[in-house]
Amino acid sequence: MDDGIIQWLPDSKGHTCGYCKGESFCKGMWAYTLPAQTYQDLIDRGWRRSGKYCYKPEMTKTCCPSYTIRCDALAFKPTKSHKKILKRFHKFLLNGRQETVGAGDNESVGEDDESLQEACQINEAEICREVATRVEGHMSCDVVKDLNLPLRASKCDGQIKSERTVNKSSGESNQSDKPPQSREGEQLHNIYTTKKKALRKQRWLEKQKTEDQPSQSRLKNAEKSFEEWLDLPRGKHKLEIRLVRTTPYSSEAERTTDASHAVYKRYQMKIHKDSEDKCSISNWKRFLVDSPLLPEEDPLLGSFHHQYWLDDRLIAVGVLDLLPYCVSSVYFYYDPEFQFLSLGTFASLCEIKLTRELQKTLPTMKYYYMGFYIHTCPKMRYKGRLPNSDLLCPEAYTWHPIQKCLPLLEVSKYSRLEPDRERRDPDEPTDITQTLLLHKQRGLTLADYLARRKMSNGAFASIKEYCHAVGSKVMTEIYFFKE
Repeated sequence: MDDGIIQWLPDSKGHTCGYCKGESFCKGMWAYTLPAQTYQDLIDRGWRRSGKYCYKPEMTKTCCPSYTIRCDALAFKPTKSHKKILKRFHKFLLNGRQETVGAGDNESVGEDDESLQEACQINEAEICREVATRVEGHMSCDVVKDLNLPLRASKCDGQIKSERTVNKSSGESNQSDKPPQSREGEQLHNIYTTKKKALRKQRWLEKQKTEDQPSQSRLKNAEKSFEEWLDLPRGKHKLEIRLVRTTPYSSEAERTTDASHAVYKRYQMKIHKDSEDKCSISNWKRFLVDSPLLPEEDPLLGSFHHQYWLDDRLIAVGVLDLLPYCVSSVYFYYDPEFQFLSLGTFASLCEIKLTRELQKTLPTMKYYYMGFYIHTCPKMRYKGRLPNSDLLCPEAYTWHPIQKCLPLLEVSKYSRLEPDRERRDPDEPTDITQTLLLHKQRGLTLADYLARRKMSNGAFASIKEYCHAVGSKVMTEIYFFKE
């Protein structure tokens, strides 16, 4: 069956938030399979995935409301900070020069998944037992063999900018050693000193005037396109970026499995302080390789790893979903040995460039999705500084420039972002009996099911909750597994 199949996981209990330690609430479902367009529709309603587990924060209940954030990749222009990082990267490739980085220079949009999963309290054992129990004896499908989820509950440590302090010793001259000066001598000295000050000021003004005139090199930098900034030189080092399909698992992915897992393990243990047990290859696969996205007719859609190879050594991996309208960042990890390269920020720029390149083949693909933005979490503020970024309204599901949203979020951590109070969810279900069910390996609508058998109030309530969470379009395109 090539259609999407999900298992709804109702859970009304709150959990400890990974950010503020308050009470967090999420809706969740296990996605066995999903077409790329369906997952696009889901993330445009506030959903996000971790492996095959999909979750959506309950915005009005949860302690830290999470707003879907995206960037218009076609309109994107690098900031001064981005250019600084790219210049540093260029210098390293050309001559191997290493420079220290600031605390905000290595932020990547996928790293927040750790705490987001903690905020939703994805319980591997409970989910696996529940799904396995429900599915056993009811469904035979190769895509649901592995029902495990990784536990991710650590936080990202920020980098500390190195500071150099220079101590200057000040000496005091012994005025008593100087011979007494006459009044005339004092006047001559004052005139001479005044002239020296005037000359210094004149030279400073001329220098400022010269610097204000754009030099050829400055004009050249100002005229550079985004793609030119990411046109990396070859010198002492060579960087190669590869896009490797992971669903289905390609031969190239298979060949680089050990290298990719080794980088992940070093990253998790060094940056997130995870134990070695948490970084097993099985957890890595469930978290960052397994995906519900089905193979598509268009080979550019699906789940991929964006690999960064420095002199034939894998140093970083970006986990991406390529969807009809966007490139969606799932996670990013790198070798801590190369932390000085600000790989998190660099990878974000490369992923925006990838979006722009793919748009030439897929005209609808123009956005770069960065996961969630939590205004009350300081470590997420950097996402809001990316130019041309929008937040998703959690009620009307419309997009709005983040600069217009920030004043609302300063007043209240949860806010309707759509200013038109009359505008409602355009995909709100009106007839949930048209929901597709999968019962005893047979597809049918809820209306057909109810015409043949009774359904408990609890089961009907779960289906209704699911329909309102995914919208009328998705509920009629994928199957809700009903044991």
